[in-house]
Amino acid sequence: MEYLLPIYSSWMLCIPVREKYILMTNILHCQSPEKHPAAENSTDTKTTTVAQGSFVIRESLLSGEKALHASMAFQEGEVLSEIGFRSLVIAPNYLSVQFGEAEHGMLFPAHLEYINHSCSPNVFFDVDARHLRALRTIAPGEELCFFYPSTEWSMNQSFQCNCRADNCLGFIEGAAHLEESVLESYELSNHIKAMKQRNRAA
Repeated sequence: MEYLLPIYSSWMLCIPVREKYILMTNILHCQSPEKHPAAENSTDTKTTTVAQGSFVIRESLLSGEKALHASMAFQEGEVLSEIGFRSLVIAPNYLSVQFGEAEHGMLFPAHLEYINHSCSPNVFFDVDARHLRALRTIAPGEELCFFYPSTEWSMNQSFQCNCRADNCLGFIEGAAHLEESVLESYELSNHIKAMKQRNRAA
């Protein structure tokens, strides 16, 4: 077997044992597809089909970096993928997703790590329900993007957003650094809501 049996805790963690699933700290989008577990069997360095053809990894037209794109249409509210965490990390990193107030994990399936940020997202990482959900209709070939502060309280690598959306927020650091009036227009994870509420009461 390639994986240990899932740990049936409240977070349903699935912990891998093969060497290729060690904690990655390099910048994902600068790696070739062959170096990433989501694309390990690919012979095409430009396009990689994953999840039985539901998605494709290829260059983003906006950033030129590797990004996950839909291979089929998805309707608003439709679940695109179940999500889990193949390992925990002590502190947030470039690839981790926050799924609790002090809990961060490496995504499973691994190809979901190719979903980039946008200030006008089309998907939401519902870390409480453990699935990836469409926020609106998604057309075949469309890049999948989520709003990083919807799960991330304070990111260890802030960046200048280049999503080119009309509502682009510019510098992205995490929900802790955004006004509540801004966050109100986004769907947020429960831990982000709780942390904002606690900050408001302090």
